[in-house]
Amino acid sequence: MSYKLNSKNSLARKAFQELFLKSGKNVVLPFNDDIKYPEKMPHLGSNAWRKTTLGQFNKERDKKLPDFALINEKGKVFLVRTIYQRIFSYKDLDLIAQKQNKKWPFSWIFVLSIDKIYFDNCLEIIKRHGYARPLDVEWVSKQDQGKYLMGLKKIEVY
Repeated sequence: MSYKLNSKNSLARKAFQELFLKSGKNVVLPFNDDIKYPEKMPHLGSNAWRKTTLGQFNKERDKKLPDFALINEKGKVFLVRTIYQRIFSYKDLDLIAQKQNKKWPFSWIFVLSIDKIYFDNCLEIIKRHGYARPLDVEWVSKQDQGKYLMGLKKIEVY
């Protein structure tokens, strides 16, 4: 890893994508904050979709899409927001999880920090007042996580 990224959160997005794809067990579908559903997924913009209960998206919710949809090997879909925190902060993560859960209930948060990677459900983070579980080896091997964290120290974020 010898590339430069222009924001800390783009670093977290890149890490999430690389780690979860490398495992070979997941499908990672990126969303982009400035792309609305109808442009990203045309069938969600159709009149038929808008008339359904599921199609009645809250405008506030649409403003901040999760960064990714993660599909595991069993076909379960997880909506994921990625965050970079150089030093992990329980207080900050608790607030972020509360806001994220209001917009996207049942979503997950991936936190990249300088010493550890965290991945947990927003509801669990809120219950534990900002504590997120470390990324489980069921998702990404310890070896791959360790390599990524070592490489992280070499990346310049400006």
